[in-house]
Amino acid sequence: MDPFHGSEALRKTKSFWDFAAAQNAHLAILWDDAMRDPAKSEAAFDEAARRDARGLLWFLHPESRVVDLGCGLGRLMRPLAPHCREIVGVDISTVMLDGARARLADLRNVRFLETDGGSLAGVEDGSVDFLFSLLCLIHVDKRAAYRYLLEIRRVLKPGARCRLQFHDLLTPEGFAKFRGIVRSDYPLEFYTEEELRLKLASAGLDPLVVERGAEYLYVTAVAGSAEAWKDAFARDVTCTATVGTGFFAGPTARLDAPGRLVVRLRSASKEARTLGTLISVTPRGAPPGVPGWFLNEGVAPLNPDGETELAFHYGGDGRTLELRVDGRPAPHSSTFVGDRKGGGPAELHVGLLPSGLYWNDDLLTRFPGFCTTTPITLEAPPEG
Repeated sequence: MDPFHGSEALRKTKSFWDFAAAQNAHLAILWDDAMRDPAKSEAAFDEAARRDARGLLWFLHPESRVVDLGCGLGRLMRPLAPHCREIVGVDISTVMLDGARARLADLRNVRFLETDGGSLAGVEDGSVDFLFSLLCLIHVDKRAAYRYLLEIRRVLKPGARCRLQFHDLLTPEGFAKFRGIVRSDYPLEFYTEEELRLKLASAGLDPLVVERGAEYLYVTAVAGSAEAWKDAFARDVTCTATVGTGFFAGPTARLDAPGRLVVRLRSASKEARTLGTLISVTPRGAPPGVPGWFLNEGVAPLNPDGETELAFHYGGDGRTLELRVDGRPAPHSSTFVGDRKGGGPAELHVGLLPSGLYWNDDLLTRFPGFCTTTPITLEAPPEG
């Protein structure tokens, strides 16, 4: 018999989260002042969910089977459910799961499983296309968290990805939080990147990227080999043509003029895939993605075994930069427009990012044509 299964520690963990959910489930999930105000908490909770879900959309396609480990009230399941075939919410708290079932009763492609605190029992081997865990593993005892890593590898399809969040011990914010709770019983665990990489590798999960935030480590890992995953994507998906008109043509540009840029990609993959998209104009020399004159990010599903057209339409009104996929609005597209009065040396960045990767030297080398930077001169609009 597994001595860890059904232990007193796990019973205490379940009791803790059941109690916290019964008191204020919103606050138990998101420690935020807005969650304390009954008049604001529901709207703020849903808005935070939509914001966090945007960073997960590019991992999904219509046939995806997805697992949300530590789903709580299912806050991320609602915005993600329309973009996948099925999403399974897993949690240790019966109270949380009861609330999630009530909140998502209108959705037909969601289901829920209660975990024992270290397993994904009820999820079949090799059946999951994408698994994510946010605001969950930070609260899990390290031994149980490692058991979860083994379980994540078990349920993921070969080459499938996961997105995981951990507390970073080595940032000032992370270490300050560690010192703040070290004399309490509040469940928080802290890691170093080296420790995480060791445990992930032992579990058969290979990081595609590890991002460091103010106090968190965000890991995107693949079941199997990250290098093999990148090689397969580079082989199967190619960027075949780029066409620009109006604002996007020539060495100079005006932000009060409409324009259109078209990128065509061909996928030889039998499995539906997605790209994250980025187009921006920034002062020359600024890192890609830094808000300058404008920035648009979106999610683009690719046609398996066929061509996909991505068209960026800029209205010239200083407010709209729309992404269309094969003539239809992208599943998610957001635009930031900065000060339009400026001008001078600038760069036009166009990035097509395989899900889980970011604009860096490896991406530029491995996926030629997927990310481009073009020097331009930005003309200030006429006065008046």
